Amino acid sequence: MPLIMVFWVNLHGGFLVGFILNGICILGNLVEYVRMSGEDRNILRQKMIDLFSVTLFCVLVCLINPYGWHILIFPFQLISQDFMINYIGEFQSPNFHTVLLSFFKYSVLLSITLIALSKNRLKPYALISILVFLSMSLTSVRHVPLFCIIVFPILLGLVRPMIENPNSKIGIFFHTRSARCRQTDAQAKGALWPVIVVILVITAAGSERLTHGFDPELKPMNAMAFINSEDIPGNMFNEYETGDFIIYSTWPRYKVFIDGRADMYGEDHLKAYDTVIKAKQGWQDIIEKHDITWMMVNPSSPISSLLWEMPGWHLIYADKVSHVYVRNIRNNQRLVEKYQNIVPVDTRTDELTAAVSL
Repeated sequence: MPLIMVFWVNLHGGFLVGFILNGICILGNLVEYVRMSGEDRNILRQKMIDLFSVTLFCVLVCLINPYGWHILIFPFQLISQDFMINYIGEFQSPNFHTVLLSFFKYSVLLSITLIALSKNRLKPYALISILVFLSMSLTSVRHVPLFCIIVFPILLGLVRPMIENPNSKIGIFFHTRSARCRQTDAQAKGALWPVIVVILVITAAGSERLTHGFDPELKPMNAMAFINSEDIPGNMFNEYETGDFIIYSTWPRYKVFIDGRADMYGEDHLKAYDTVIKAKQGWQDIIEKHDITWMMVNPSSPISSLLWEMPGWHLIYADKVSHVYVRNIRNNQRLVEKYQNIVPVDTRTDELTAAVSL
């Protein structure tokens, strides 16, 4: 666990989950310790001492990071920032009206049903795990995958007695299926089918039947090609949703104003982004503060509509996904003169690119 935490704390802000798991195990053992007596109490006491020692060691190894002890308080600082929590979708509660999250809803209902019908009682650590991660998932949608990872092995423990009972209908069904699978594996020499699948995938990839890439109707692929070809100078302002793609496409040539790691930028920077993208009062002060000389924004954003009307800004590229504006300053005169007649693309049409007149 300490070795995992060394990597975890340097790779993702969710390293706090490691301490949550340790805490659940300690609390679960404490509940059992109170309920039991005799030699079992001594065993549980030693377990808790060992778990506490491992947790303390995890805290120490987490200090091996560029920010030192500050990283330990970062998750608590993040969840205390109401603006960021309410602004970013993954921090908000699940919307059960979406198709994807309806599976989570049914997983919760399945969990309740299995716990109610099972003749076996859950161990304290298992019950605490379900309650803690269910609470986290209902608070923030980003924790739904953690709920599934933690809870389904526990539910499998409740289902296993039903499956292994040879006298029940469910047990007979699974025993029959298992016997047929063993026969199939024996006929296929065990690893034959996986090898065939791997060969088919490699063949399909080599023949270019399998393709991968980004959808130009969703990602600013054409806009990035334009930007790279024109070598736009100065600092950019970009949409929150496209920051990651810009880094992927142009780093280190261009540096983004913001990307999907908004928690790393801090609440104040996210507020500044929100002020500009929604063209709120004071947005020009933020542009001056960060010396922004060009913007790549969504055509439907308020700032895009406002820039089109402002004489101090000039549209040099437009398609259905992105509009690129430059400030009408000396460093951008080449681009202003080169792209005189660019007009915004109406996002309500299917047109993908603007009419460009050079």
